[in-house]
Amino acid sequence: MNKSRELEVRVIEAAGGWAWYGQAYTIFKRAPFTWIAMVLIATLITMAMAASVPLLGGLLATGLNALFSAGFFHACAVSDRGEAVRVEHLFEAFRNRLGSILGLAAIGLGAGILALLVGVAFFALLSPMTFADFLRLFQKGSEADPSQLLLLFPALLGSLLAALLVYFPFVMATWYAPALIIIDGRGTIEAMKLSFRGVAGNWLALTVYGLAALPISLLAVITFGLALIVMIPVFQITIYTSYREVFVAKEEPPQP
Repeated sequence: MNKSRELEVRVIEAAGGWAWYGQAYTIFKRAPFTWIAMVLIATLITMAMAASVPLLGGLLATGLNALFSAGFFHACAVSDRGEAVRVEHLFEAFRNRLGSILGLAAIGLGAGILALLVGVAFFALLSPMTFADFLRLFQKGSEADPSQLLLLFPALLGSLLAALLVYFPFVMATWYAPALIIIDGRGTIEAMKLSFRGVAGNWLALTVYGLAALPISLLAVITFGLALIVMIPVFQITIYTSYREVFVAKEEPPQP
């Protein structure tokens, strides 16, 4: 963790969005079985916790996802230093910066609830049906009249767009936040501000990055899902490889 360096946001060329995948695979192939093991462990623990604890399972899963995400970024930084990646690095955020990461998860939960409420409100405003009529239609399932379902499409689309408009700024503010917290020692709010600036300033490279994910994802279809064993950790590492290019130490002006 490097608390001392002052960070600045670099604007990466559009082609850099594609290059992040190759850089991520380079990190992955140094210890492929360790990365795969970390993904499996994180997934199993999160699923088990969500299923075994009534009502609170979803809340616990949200916190665990944030903690494991930070652990992945820590492991990436360890690999970048030329050190061996170990499964225990996945749990780094449980020992270090726990409060800041959980604070980020709590803000995320609040943002998700707010987006859901906004979506429901827009649906109620745009829907040609009353809520009672909608429930009756929903209960019919496959027997529902298709023409009535089509009437709901504009309302469903409008409510989805409204919810996304509310939630997307949070996605921007948290895309790099776990890495900024666990690696650079930033506080929750400071990390979110920096992350928002990093995403906003690099929207073009990140758009290319997102579009590049589409053909890469076809590997999962071609291999009947087997490629996901490699793709999931590599996709996670790509966030780190973009982070290390976007956020760099600010150069101090030369002394007179």
